[in-house]
Amino acid sequence: MTTDAQQGRAGMRGATWKQLAAEGASVWLDGSVRPPAGSGGAAPGGPGRATAPRTAEQLVAGGWVTGLVLGPEALADSVVLPSQRALLRDLASLEVSPQGAVRRLSAHRAREACDLLGRVYEETGGRDGYVSVDLPVWSPADPAVLLAEARTLWWLVDRPNLLVRIPATEAGLAAIVGCLADGIGVDVAPLVTVESYRQVLEAFDEGLERARAAGRRLDRIAALTSFAVRKVDTEVDARLAVLPGANSAALRGRTGPALARVVYRLREEHLDRGPGRGGGAPGPAPAPAAPRGRGAAQAPVPILS
Repeated sequence: MTTDAQQGRAGMRGATWKQLAAEGASVWLDGSVRPPAGSGGAAPGGPGRATAPRTAEQLVAGGWVTGLVLGPEALADSVVLPSQRALLRDLASLEVSPQGAVRRLSAHRAREACDLLGRVYEETGGRDGYVSVDLPVWSPADPAVLLAEARTLWWLVDRPNLLVRIPATEAGLAAIVGCLADGIGVDVAPLVTVESYRQVLEAFDEGLERARAAGRRLDRIAALTSFAVRKVDTEVDARLAVLPGANSAALRGRTGPALARVVYRLREEHLDRGPGRGGGAPGPAPAPAAPRGRGAAQAPVPILS
């Protein structure tokens, strides 16, 4: 049973999503495609009840969602789908290894999602409509393996709005450079420190410069990352809570916004001196300032969650 209070909160969430979309912010779903409640319309419960979109197609068609992140949990959930189970049976009959089966299932799921958001990608000129997919990594400490997995996923999916999601580890940074040099779009896993963001910026610069030197169009390569602002804020607040004194209480809830401002300032500085700004070969256009911006071949934008 859904109470009036629950439906009221759902309506507020739906209104927030609509406002974000109206202001040009990109709304992405991470992991699953559960719709926001309170999108309007008549619900089965009677007149005046709000009904949200029920499928990924409705979410995209209604402008609720302009991007997706498919992690391991999304792949696991998709195994119950009839189409995926049929694919698994075919792979088993061909005696495909478990690793090979995971790669093919991941690519199949990613291709479906890319096709779903293909219209958004085309209508926005490649500035939105992306699908970020975690790599099925077996040797995360080996940059050569990471790069090989990224290339394989890119080839299997064969869609321009695919982003390969790579962690910002030492091996991951090297793989990011290789991906961008090959024209493969990347989405770096959420960061928590300013220093790690600096390292990602350097990897983006090097990869895009290599891509330009190879004659690739930078406006066809997406490079982005995100910051787990809420996670950092929650952790710091928990540590402040055990400290005595009024000063610690006054500092709660301030770390996340402070981190966001510092990172945003760093991003703005990078836009002024990043790759592709010196004339000659075509370079990336500046990315818009948005809470969760996505852009093709742009200087990396911190995505503040």
